[in-house]
Amino acid sequence: MNRNAILIVGSGAVASTFAARLAMAGVDVAMLATWEEGIKAICEKGVRIQVPGEAEQVVQVPITRDPAELGCVYHAIVLVKAPQTQRA
Repeated sequence: MNRNAILIVGSGAVASTFAARLAMAGVDVAMLATWEEGIKAICEKGVRIQVPGEAEQVVQVPITRDPAELGCVYHAIVLVKAPQTQRA
C-alpha cells in the first residue's frame, strides 16, 4: 500500500461503509478481514451504498485475509465488534 493509503480492518457493515465512502472520495483504501463470507461477498459483488433519494452505488474495494498481501501500512482504522478486537 502506498504511504497515503488507508487500511480498514473488518468487513461488517460499518467497515464496508467506511471503505466504500473513502474509495468514492478517491482515497486509496483496502480491507483486511477474517470473515470468509464477507470477504467472498465483497470480492464478488462489491460494497453496495444506498443513500435515500439517490441511486444505489456499487463500489469495488480490495479485500484480503492475508496481511502479507498489503505490504507496509501507515494508516489503519479498526472497525470490528469488541469480541473480535484481539483477533483483528
